[in-house]
Amino acid sequence: MAASIDLTDEFRRALDLLEAGSNVFLTGKAGTGKSTLIREFISRTERNVVVTAPTGIAALNVDGYTLHRLFGLHPSISLSEVQSGRYYPARFAETLKALETLIVDEVSMVRADLFDQVAAALERFGPKPGQPFGGVQVVLVGDLLQLPPVVTEHEQTYFETEYHTPYFFSAHNYSRELFPSISLTKVFRQLGDTQMTSILNSIREGLLLETAQQDLNAHVDANFEPLQDEFWLTLTTTNRIASARNRQRLERLSTELHVHHAHSTGELEGFEPPTDEALEFKIGAQVMMLTNHPGDQWANGTLGQVEQIGRTRFDETCVAIRLQDNDLVWASPHT
Repeated sequence: MAASIDLTDEFRRALDLLEAGSNVFLTGKAGTGKSTLIREFISRTERNVVVTAPTGIAALNVDGYTLHRLFGLHPSISLSEVQSGRYYPARFAETLKALETLIVDEVSMVRADLFDQVAAALERFGPKPGQPFGGVQVVLVGDLLQLPPVVTEHEQTYFETEYHTPYFFSAHNYSRELFPSISLTKVFRQLGDTQMTSILNSIREGLLLETAQQDLNAHVDANFEPLQDEFWLTLTTTNRIASARNRQRLERLSTELHVHHAHSTGELEGFEPPTDEALEFKIGAQVMMLTNHPGDQWANGTLGQVEQIGRTRFDETCVAIRLQDNDLVWASPHT
């Protein structure tokens, strides 16, 4: 046991459940040690553990896989296919067969339909086929007052008829009895800064008081402008503001403007494209990757800077991008 870990009664109860092989829903506000507890469990256990998350960036943060990648799921697959169709978890079939504990971080973002698909996949391809979750211990970690699941407009009707809510706890394979809840309450992060802790909790609960807002705004530099070669993100409330900001930064670059247009085929009604139809960029532009690279070179949300523009062997444009970790990767047209 590392000396820096405060083994509270909450931690002891959670570790007892985890080490007993029980399913658990571990929750708590930011800074209460959810990640610390999971790392402690992994360091103690002899169980075969795989850590996952619903998005690429979240998966990188926990040195794990996205749920879609681990289970070989894609947006067009249906629950019935996973239950009894031609679905097969491909490259991770052996991993699932040997799996003993599945940890799902940032579970607030996991949709009910995805949770049911994971449950069905484990029931078919887990170590004990036919048993709930294939006999695998499932550990859900997250804060329900943080990021919600993403449901597009054309999916609304499906969720309104199939599930009570889009959240994982509305899945057919979830119940409170199956997943005892442990809520961590002691805040370790920002310890000694009670004002900051109070403000963060107010934001989390949607109750930001005017005085707290003033305290935050006192630390804002309204005239701040990031340097061109530094990686900064501007958070905005609308796509319109984001687009205006992107165009403003792009126009400052003296390099040549490149414009590429998407090529669309097939039935696309209700399909929400991942990016603009016309993609504009220049050498020197900061970009964000919008896919998870199959070879783990980048994840959805990774930042980089356009460094070079070339051609593939199929005579298609490809772009060399210098990532934040200084790796140089090549991005080619994506379908």
